[in-house]
Amino acid sequence: MQWPVHDTAWLAQQLQRPQDWDTYPLFELLCQLLKNLSSPNPLLRDQLSYTWIEQLFMSPALSLDIVDPFVKRALDQEHLFYRMGEKDTDSIFMRAFSVLIIPLAINWYETHGHLTPQRRDTLQQALFAYIRQEQDWRGYIPYKGWAHAAAHCADALSSLGTSPLSRQEDLVAIVQNIAYLAHLDTPLMHTEEDRLAMAAYQIMRAHDKTATGSVAISSWLNALTPDHSGEVIANGNTRHFLRSLYFRWYFDTPSSPWLFAIAEAIKRFDIFA
Repeated sequence: MQWPVHDTAWLAQQLQRPQDWDTYPLFELLCQLLKNLSSPNPLLRDQLSYTWIEQLFMSPALSLDIVDPFVKRALDQEHLFYRMGEKDTDSIFMRAFSVLIIPLAINWYETHGHLTPQRRDTLQQALFAYIRQEQDWRGYIPYKGWAHAAAHCADALSSLGTSPLSRQEDLVAIVQNIAYLAHLDTPLMHTEEDRLAMAAYQIMRAHDKTATGSVAISSWLNALTPDHSGEVIANGNTRHFLRSLYFRWYFDTPSSPWLFAIAEAIKRFDIFA
């Protein structure tokens, strides 16, 4: 069945009628909304289509036999990995917004008691592969709105890292991917460093009360060192990320012992040291 999902007025009207959502064949509707994530029109892509997907995941309308195949589709070569390797093209919108399906899925599975190690690992493996393959890290694109792939990845990493099913090896891999994103050689100019810092903060808060978690986090912070091969942009991104992480802890817990470790990492990136 086809609905006028490219009609922004129709979409806006349907968003105001959640009582009618369960009258739709929801898998088909979700898939049509997913296609809209490739649009360069920020109203259609972000404010309407993604917002409706998000609200459906937060509503009681979905069931496991809808969510499982939809998530599988969102992670495939036509969505999360759509035209992977392109830079400065509109294909980034489909890839970057497909990333946001991962935290929606983690939250839905956890809330409804369906989060299994296999489901979590499938989402994590897809995200890690995406992060290492993506080449287009633009934030805000004039006239077309947010791509924001790094910020979306931060949200997804936070969901995975704070999941109750996260193991020691998952924690290590997740914070390493945060460090990778914080050290991109593309200037992070649109609050990406703050989103990455928030992800790191939330993950640290979830794991720093355990001995193994505290050791893993400490080892990760101690391993953050500048690239001395002339990577000025990458080093600057990491420095800004660490500063944001420092103040995130300072505002919440001014006496946190993590402040010293983060300050020492910042010092290593000090261009005047």
